[in-house]
Amino acid sequence: MLKKTALVISLVCFSLSVKAVTVDELVKKNIQARGGLKNMLAIKSVKMTGKITSGPMEMPMTLYWSRPGKLRMEMSLQGQNIVQAFDGKIGWMIMPMMGSSEPQKMPKDELDEIKTQAEEMIEGPLVDYKKKGHQVELLGKEDMQGTETYKLRIKLKSGKERTYYLDVDSGIDLKTTEKIKRQGIEVVQHSYLGDYQKVGGVMVPHTIDTKGADGHGAQITIEKVEINPKLKADLYTLPKKQEVKKEKTEKKKTK
Repeated sequence: MLKKTALVISLVCFSLSVKAVTVDELVKKNIQARGGLKNMLAIKSVKMTGKITSGPMEMPMTLYWSRPGKLRMEMSLQGQNIVQAFDGKIGWMIMPMMGSSEPQKMPKDELDEIKTQAEEMIEGPLVDYKKKGHQVELLGKEDMQGTETYKLRIKLKSGKERTYYLDVDSGIDLKTTEKIKRQGIEVVQHSYLGDYQKVGGVMVPHTIDTKGADGHGAQITIEKVEINPKLKADLYTLPKKQEVKKEKTEKKKTK
């Protein structure tokens, strides 16, 4: 009887500890931990350089972002240049490893993913989540490799779900889990964020480890972050075929 009573008391205490903090309080704490909304909104454009490592393969990477929701990522692999971009409406890519060096529009799955990335680049989904039409639920606490975290489930307006793990003490994002589609196949992806550094008044993770359910994944390492650089207006625009050919010719002349 005493054991059952103790169990009931412990469960009640756990329930009260979870309810002691609200979703909005956690969201506010997270925004403050990342530098505050004012500093986030002051960022109009970003340029990041670094590398993507997957097993023995390493790819130099450059990422460009501009408001409102424009994104471009360039990678290099075995002398081939890979581009993925979104201009706010159109998503396009250059994927020579897939047999095409000409720019082409993205399939729907890739388009949805890069559009979301572009929209969430600085603020993320938690900022003004109610206005955006998202729903956020506190699922309790969870230990993550020895660190206690708050577990938040975010149901995006699009219907997709994502789970955020926030450090109990600081409120910073430590991990996200979501289902994404790769070539029409839905997979679970875990992203571990680390090596936070303050840039432009905002905390930016400089390492992101992504892993699938099978344990395989990649690591993104950010080496340099430039805040509010001047970027070309047509950087995100789907280029015309003649422009691509002209660029290739100019590169050959410089060799």
